[in-house]
Amino acid sequence: MKYFKSSTLVVLISILMGCGGGGESESKAAAPEPIAVVSDPPQDNTVKKTADIVADADFDFSTKFNLKLDAKLAGLDQRAYLNVCLAPEEGNKVNLNSCLFRAPLNENGLTESIMISHSEIKLVAQVWFYDGSTTPLQYEWQYQGEQAEQSFLIR
Repeated sequence: MKYFKSSTLVVLISILMGCGGGGESESKAAAPEPIAVVSDPPQDNTVKKTADIVADADFDFSTKFNLKLDAKLAGLDQRAYLNVCLAPEEGNKVNLNSCLFRAPLNENGLTESIMISHSEIKLVAQVWFYDGSTTPLQYEWQYQGEQAEQSFLIR
């Protein structure tokens, strides 16, 4: 029994010492180094890597905007149809497969909002008449950077 007590005591002491129960030198975990924040762009304004790009906090990198379509033709006494399409190259016809908006138009007119993907486009609106005897009316629109709200008035 004395042998059992002695061996148990030796085992317990070795377990306590193995768990860090003694000694004066304690190792501390090294604190992570702070990350440097770039606040100013490079002086030569040459971007060499993505980390060199600096943007305002309120800049969202989105080129989308809403365009308000407002179509009302005075004296419209017949059925008509409105196409809003990408403007063709000079001298070419409008490609009807490039239309962003199509809708019937009557004497009440219409007001719609459409999402445009970027500001570097030019649009053309055509008003076609169902009877086919009248030449389609055509209107052009281009982005106006100085205006807060973009609108395409078709009158």
